[in-house]
Amino acid sequence: PADYGFHAWMFVLSGFIIEFLVWGFAFCYGAFQEYFLTHPPFSTASEASINAVGTTALGLMYCLGYISIWVIKTYPTWVRTMMVVCLLASVASLFASSFATKVWHLILLQGVVSGTACGMLYPAVLFWIPEWFDKRRNLASAMLQAGSGVGGIVFPLLINSLLKRIGYPWTMRAFSLILLTCAIPVIFSIKPRYPLLLLNSSSLETPATGSDWKYLKSPLWVSINTTVFLQGLGHFTVSFYASTYTVSMGYSRSQGTMVLSIFNTAFVIASVLTGHWCDHHPYTIVMIATTTFGCALVLGLWGFATTLSRILAFYLTFGALSGSFLAVWTPSVTDVAGSNGSPIVTLMVFKGLAAVIGPIVAATLHPRRGGEDAICSRSSVLSSAWGACGFRSMMIFVGVAMGFASCLSFLVLFLRYRRNRTRL
Repeated sequence: PADYGFHAWMFVLSGFIIEFLVWGFAFCYGAFQEYFLTHPPFSTASEASINAVGTTALGLMYCLGYISIWVIKTYPTWVRTMMVVCLLASVASLFASSFATKVWHLILLQGVVSGTACGMLYPAVLFWIPEWFDKRRNLASAMLQAGSGVGGIVFPLLINSLLKRIGYPWTMRAFSLILLTCAIPVIFSIKPRYPLLLLNSSSLETPATGSDWKYLKSPLWVSINTTVFLQGLGHFTVSFYASTYTVSMGYSRSQGTMVLSIFNTAFVIASVLTGHWCDHHPYTIVMIATTTFGCALVLGLWGFATTLSRILAFYLTFGALSGSFLAVWTPSVTDVAGSNGSPIVTLMVFKGLAAVIGPIVAATLHPRRGGEDAICSRSSVLSSAWGACGFRSMMIFVGVAMGFASCLSFLVLFLRYRRNRTRL
């Protein structure tokens, strides 16, 4: 039955594992970035090209949901085959990347091929969850999506340890084996609640023109998507630079990895708790609170976070706010389109654009120096009034993005109120 039963919660568990493997690995790219910048054969490449490996993968993973949803709606009996093929393609590309000798090899294999395969692998989970859950949908969605946060906790520590012990080639070979052995069994537990029917494609509305997509013209939905994009600019910039910022303040790379893991820990806990809260309260309250406090936190605490305790305080709090904001996805989709899961695709596209644009703008505002020059002296750090070690412009960029996201959150509240009054 919906909301209860063994198969419903097995669906959540299976989706959690897929999110854990796919997104957890993507969110730990900072550990690879530090390694590539300091170890041959990639240490002579530019930071922008090395950044492109991670941003390409993330951007494709978010943006390709549209194609995956089209396949799910048009050819429902192909879904499991598509997931298996995409998994094998991802495993093969990651394994092949262990033999890479140039950065463009990494961009092609770890970025484009693996990012494309993973982007087609997971959307079925998000699309089918409305069939399995109704009253507890927000909680179930938050628990499922928490897999990415848990992966973001585990994989930075695991990858950092493996890179130190066995190097990049064997790390990629080991992860390829982990991905294959863990993902294959759970794929067969990811299925719709109702039996799949072989439908004639001519009887289906195409996602681009069908009535399922009429919400695209809604001012409410446009405002929600724009808010997701602006919040994503801040989130990905803060996340990508967690380790870099900590190391620049004079702390070790292990401490930088720890800060990233703590950020992701706060993210996953907050997403689950807020998801449960959104089952009983308006999601607009969460949007307004997380973006407004996020803006204040960036323009306040982050600029003065020069000691490890302050850095941890900032990343712990901002991670919790970002996790809470993620919990508004499911209730906002339900609010706009009911049980139709298609709108989640546009949220992923806007989030994917933010994943690419945010770090690129951040790199422009704070060109990272290589080697020991990337670490500022403690005297210069402690003497800085706000925004030490050249991070001031980046902090202003994130603060402004979060500020605009806050303003749009209030607009979402107003548009939702006006729509509900019109219906009366």
